[in-house]
Amino acid sequence: MIEPARDWMEILIEAGIAEPKKLESLMNEANELLAITVASIKTARKTK
Repeated sequence: MIEPARDWMEILIEAGIAEPKKLESLMNEANELLAITVASIKTARKTK
């Protein structure tokens, strides 16, 4: 769910619908959530 939201934000910026500055904090948060999710999955796989 995080990646599609991030992709849509990029599309909005590229299409000129949204200003990059206005979505910057949301993009950063999406990237952080994605990194946390990936790290959690890696940890879960190691503990099997």
